[in-house]
Amino acid sequence: MQVSDTGCGMKETDMVKLFKDFCTLKSNAHLNPNGVGLGLSICKKICSNLDGDISCKSKVGSGSAFTFYVACDILDEVTGSVKQSTDITSLHP
Repeated sequence: MQVSDTGCGMKETDMVKLFKDFCTLKSNAHLNPNGVGLGLSICKKICSNLDGDISCKSKVGSGSAFTFYVACDILDEVTGSVKQSTDITSLHP
């Protein structure tokens, strides 16, 4: 799954820090002055615990795109069997 925006974007040097606990970017501090820098580190841990990952691509002035994937099991409602999958695109009808 991917979430993207057309915001201010980030420098490559800032993206290296994004998924660390208590990371806040000084250049964007005015956008969320009350943030403590845990949101993306929690997302990273959740993805990791679900055998997945999260990443970010960004360009200053063009916005950012966050992509994550997690392993999931798919239940066949007709047969009741479970199919293991790491491709969540197969969940779309």
